[in-house]
Amino acid sequence: MPINFYVIAECKVCEQEVGRICLGEYVDKMDTEQYKDQFPTLCDAPACWEADLKREKEAERERYGPNGKTLVTRTLGCQLCQESFDIAYDESDHAKWNSGKESARGAFPYLEAWEREMLISQTCNDCWNKLYP
Repeated sequence: MPINFYVIAECKVCEQEVGRICLGEYVDKMDTEQYKDQFPTLCDAPACWEADLKREKEAERERYGPNGKTLVTRTLGCQLCQESFDIAYDESDHAKWNSGKESARGAFPYLEAWEREMLISQTCNDCWNKLYP
């Protein structure tokens, strides 16, 4: 009895099946991997798209830094809730901001607003939103 080989693609966030193709019975099982890029890698859920975009942005920032700069990661604690957060930034950008030559927004355009606020006031996003609803 012949066995058909299938390639099944899953959402890389929630692992839900997003595609399937029958390759027939004579395809070497090791060759099935080459067909996986013919499928979408995300399901239709907006949460998966948002999570993937955030993950890609973080991965890119970790790999290359802003404009190819080398980033350092500093752990900052929120002064209100004491939760810790890792913020990655370029040391030369930090020096510009710390000397007053640049605003936080100008020195760290690659950081999200809440990350810049952590550098400025050591207040996390949740606590900031509770203080200023």
